[in-house]
Amino acid sequence: MQQKEMLDLLHHVPVFSVLTARELKYILRRSQIVKYNKRDYVFTEKSSGDAVYVIVSGLVKIFKTSSTGENKTLSILRQRDFFGEMAELDQPVRSASAQAMDEVTLLVLKQNDFVWVLQRNPAMMMNLLRMLSSRLRAADEQIKNLTFQNVYGRLAIALLELAYKHGFRQQRNRLGIDIPLSQDELAQLVGSSREIVNRAIRLFIRQNIISNDRGRICIMD
Repeated sequence: MQQKEMLDLLHHVPVFSVLTARELKYILRRSQIVKYNKRDYVFTEKSSGDAVYVIVSGLVKIFKTSSTGENKTLSILRQRDFFGEMAELDQPVRSASAQAMDEVTLLVLKQNDFVWVLQRNPAMMMNLLRMLSSRLRAADEQIKNLTFQNVYGRLAIALLELAYKHGFRQQRNRLGIDIPLSQDELAQLVGSSREIVNRAIRLFIRQNIISNDRGRICIMD
């Protein structure tokens, strides 16, 4: 990307949207562009954190790992999403892992530079608080779903959320999800086993709720 395109991308990242052109240029100067291959880790849970990240291209999965080695996907992030802020604000270590789901390019800003801009811009601080509040509500919703919904309900909710964020209108009555997801990845997203999720997917297909073409899921409406 050229500098103008990168500045436009930063301007459309909600936490940075209130910054002036001069401030955005400062962030760009102080940042590094880092590329990751599919399945590469950006960082791992409980590792030390010293940077925040903006997705320039590709998809990044945020997940936690249990003591038994099972993964629970918290979110799937795309271009212009911002992450890694938790370790910069209140913890010395990462609260979750981040992994590239495909070829990923990130803008990496060191903690000191991020905090320097944040301390000088109250509007940016408010945007960050709004983002953290939104993520807290999403986490509360996930806890509620895990507590009160069965796997079929959790899968339906997860697919609708993916369609909302990553969906595109394929045909008049088909909403495609623009992410190829394996059944293992769907299982991690809903907090269940691959076998149970597979049964739920087959049921949804039989009921003409979704179609599944090599991991590309479409919601029928």
